[in-house]
Amino acid sequence: DKRPLIELGKTESTTNISAELFNDMPVYGRDYQGILILAPGINDSDGDGNVTVHGSRERDLKVTVDGVSNVDPLTGQRLSQINPDAIEEIEIIDTGADLSMGGAVGGYARITIKSGGNAFEGSAALFWVDPALNNDGAGGRDLAPFSRRKPSVYVSGPIVKDRLWYLLTAEATQATTPINVLGGPDATVELRGRTELGKITWQAGHQHRLALQYSADPLTLEPLGVSTLVPADSASDYRQGGPTY
Repeated sequence: DKRPLIELGKTESTTNISAELFNDMPVYGRDYQGILILAPGINDSDGDGNVTVHGSRERDLKVTVDGVSNVDPLTGQRLSQINPDAIEEIEIIDTGADLSMGGAVGGYARITIKSGGNAFEGSAALFWVDPALNNDGAGGRDLAPFSRRKPSVYVSGPIVKDRLWYLLTAEATQATTPINVLGGPDATVELRGRTELGKITWQAGHQHRLALQYSADPLTLEPLGVSTLVPADSASDYRQGGPTY
C-alpha cells in the first residue's frame, strides 16, 4: 500500500457508525439523533433531536436515508423517525463536504438502511423504564409516576436467493412523564407512537439494485407545551405521522 499517511486531496471530516457500534454506544433512548451528537462539533443543547453543527442553526443539517432527504421542507428540521434496528450505517460529515452533497450550510448525515440477505435474521426486544426499577423512598419522597415502554421487532431474509430480499421493522412507544406545575395540579404528559419500516430490494444487475421502501412514524403527544409555568389547560394536543414511500 503506497498511499500517503495524510490524504491531502481529502478535506472532509467524517464519522462512521456501524449498526454494531450503534448498539454498543452509551446513548439514552433509541433515537438515531442521540448518536449524531457523538461526532465532533455536533450538539443538541435543548434535547429535541434537531442538532447543530459547529454553531449552525438546527435547520442546517441535511440528513438522507438511502439517498432520499429526511428533512422537513417547511421547518428544515427532522422529517421522520427511523427504527434503529433497520440502520446499517450512519456517516456524519461535519466539515469539508464535496459539491455532490449540497443543500445545506451546516453538516450532513447519510443513513444507510439494511437490505436483508440470503440468511434469515430476526430479533425482538423490550425497553422498559419504570419507578419499580428505582430505589423507593430516595430523598424521603414518593417518586412521581413515570414510565417508558418500547417493544420492537426486526426480521429480514431472502425472497429469491441472490436476487430479492425483504426487511421489516416495527417499534411502539408509550411513555408517561410527570410535570410539576407551580400553583396548580401536577400534569402528566402522554406520548404514544410507533415506527414502521419495510423494504424490498431487487438485485437487477451486477452493479444495480432497485428498492421499494415504506416508512411511517405516527405520534401523539398530549398535552404539548406543558411545563412548570404552563398548566395542562393552556397546552394543546399534538399529532403527526403519515406514510412515506
